[in-house]
Amino acid sequence: MSKRRTICLGLVLSLVFLYFAFRGVDIRQVWFNIRQLNSFFIVVGAVLIVAEFLLRAFRWKFLLTPNCAPKVNQLFSVLMIGYFSNSIMPLRMGELVRAQLLGTNYDVNRARALATIVVERVCDMVTLLALFGVAVLLYDIFPPWMKQGGILVTIVLLAISSLLYVYRHKAAGIIAQMRLHPSSNRFSKKLATTMENFGLGLGVLSNRKTVFIVLSLSVVIWALVIASIDMVLQSFSMQLSPFASIFVAVMVGLGMLLPAPPGNLGVYEGFAILALVPFGIEREAALSFSLVLHFLELAITMSIGFVCLVREVGSVRTGTIKLWPGQAK
Repeated sequence: MSKRRTICLGLVLSLVFLYFAFRGVDIRQVWFNIRQLNSFFIVVGAVLIVAEFLLRAFRWKFLLTPNCAPKVNQLFSVLMIGYFSNSIMPLRMGELVRAQLLGTNYDVNRARALATIVVERVCDMVTLLALFGVAVLLYDIFPPWMKQGGILVTIVLLAISSLLYVYRHKAAGIIAQMRLHPSSNRFSKKLATTMENFGLGLGVLSNRKTVFIVLSLSVVIWALVIASIDMVLQSFSMQLSPFASIFVAVMVGLGMLLPAPPGNLGVYEGFAILALVPFGIEREAALSFSLVLHFLELAITMSIGFVCLVREVGSVRTGTIKLWPGQAK
């Protein structure tokens, strides 16, 4: 599928989920619910979200090799710029921006940085699926399609993990053949170098201690995500089972697998509402919750990300040229 078609698909999904989220909903009741929320829990939720981002930067340092990893505060800045980019660009292009910025400002090979971001996402999905399994086993109220979807995602994740493992251990031979082949040209040699650096970025997969640390940090990160979601639920005086917050985190996380419009608009709200369906929450209350949670995350990522962008590159215009050259027109 071409990039343009993928972007169009993301926009269509956004409209479909927005229609689903607002169809048949009393907007006045939604606004009333938002006006009545407890701001104390929102502030606590915001603190937990920032702590989650800091811990993500700390985890990223473990994924990068020690001799080329920038400091945690520098990685936090790059991370937030990536999230800021995801908020204004489709298809989560912020992940590529992160790799680009590491290469531009901190002399980290871009392919290697991108490989660590892939591993990071795999660790997140492993943690999410583990949480989903716990929720299904201990709180059996979920419809069959949700369970089937979890099984499908598990199969896809296992396939991706296997491919990454095979790539890490078998790519060296392929790269050597590419370089030694008589017909090798400049492009094939450059591709071989990129593949080699990507494989080096996957080096964490061969270090059991690092894998254990990264997975442990992933568990703590998602515990913070769940706690922040619970704070927003409590701000609406929703006294639900802890599994509600877990399931919202799982569903919103799985929604990120779809082609994303800027800021994940519509898709985020749709999956958050779907997560609350098994718990008997009314549509108006579910929509109020999803809007506030999404706004809180966007406000934090865009405000911190904007400050980090200006600090890293000097100005928004300069950042646009350096990181998003296709947008600097």
